[in-house]
Amino acid sequence: MPQIDMFSDFNQEKCTLCGDCFHKCPVLQLPIEKSIEEMKRIQARKKTEIVLQKCQSCFYCNIICPNQANPAQLILKRWNEYYKENGLPIWAKYFNTLDHPNFRSYPLSMKTLPKDEKQVLEDWKDLSKVKGNYCYPGCNVITSCYLTDTKLLEDLEIRGALDFCCGETFYRTGLFEQVKQQTKRLNKYFSKLDVKKMVILCTAGCNVFKNILPHFGANFDFPIQSYLEYLWERIKSGDLVLKKKILKNVKVTIQDSCYSKMFGSEYIEIPRKILKQLGAEIVEMEHSKECMVCCGIAGGFSPYSGYHPLKIIKATLARLREAKKTKAQIHVVYCAGCLQLFNIMRIIYPVALPVYHILELLQLSIGEKPKRREFSRALSFFLGIIIKQFPLLLSRKRYKIPKIK
Repeated sequence: MPQIDMFSDFNQEKCTLCGDCFHKCPVLQLPIEKSIEEMKRIQARKKTEIVLQKCQSCFYCNIICPNQANPAQLILKRWNEYYKENGLPIWAKYFNTLDHPNFRSYPLSMKTLPKDEKQVLEDWKDLSKVKGNYCYPGCNVITSCYLTDTKLLEDLEIRGALDFCCGETFYRTGLFEQVKQQTKRLNKYFSKLDVKKMVILCTAGCNVFKNILPHFGANFDFPIQSYLEYLWERIKSGDLVLKKKILKNVKVTIQDSCYSKMFGSEYIEIPRKILKQLGAEIVEMEHSKECMVCCGIAGGFSPYSGYHPLKIIKATLARLREAKKTKAQIHVVYCAGCLQLFNIMRIIYPVALPVYHILELLQLSIGEKPKRREFSRALSFFLGIIIKQFPLLLSRKRYKIPKIK
């Protein structure tokens, strides 16, 4: 896959209305005539029947477009305009990472959160030790911080908190002003740190820091690397020895990160190379690699949905069923957000494949025992949504995000 500029503005002069963008989209799959009609409506600032309501902002249409017109950015722009005029449904408030309590902070506030994780989260707030190599956990890893209790990451100084999220969900929902505000906050945050290099524990965060935030005024002057690249370099150099082929004769399918495609084919192959080192036989889903489909959270990204839980459930169930069709034995993710959402959905759909984060499999290969707290954490997330979000679904109130200071 060639390197293309995925995040510049939509270029209407380059758009020939060929219809490929929504016709070949793995989510929308519109007939070519309907695709052309929908694009015309979006360009004319008219309400669509399908695209603006059901797009999952995976950016695959930017890859599909033969002229690199970046249609995904046009969709985000229309979402931004819709938000400015109408706001979001009130139930979207629970999914704003910076509005407490939210779907991430609620599980961390529960009395059932293990003491060791409470201590880790408190330690991560201390910035005094950040010198040289710094590890940014990202919001999803913060809510599953037990994943980091491993020698695999012992050389990294992990620090972070939910208030310093990268702004990924703001960007993918078209909330550009919130991205600008969060970028200012992150600039101030990193100005206090003596960072020489940053390793990020999720592909989404890596993409946001490297490719998106610079468009919004970020001035980070240090190299940024994904934890997958960091671990693969250690494996290739012999610094990290995988002692056990714990997946020998095991069929595995992979849920790719929505952002892996931004870094090209070589990056997409890293988790596959790691799993093959562990002995796995990889069985690809129908939608994988560059043509992957989001784990399901993006079913709620449109402002017409506003993180409606039933739309997220529908999208997530589709992914779990597609994974099951492969006849694989386990479902591997390298995004903690995918791990959380799939395990929440396994409460509803218990026949889904067991889900493992790639860090947990690497732990097993070096003789460690992963903590495997996925179910208890999924239950906390599930209860939070039922208690805090579901009662709002009958409300017609609208919501706008407070200014990020």
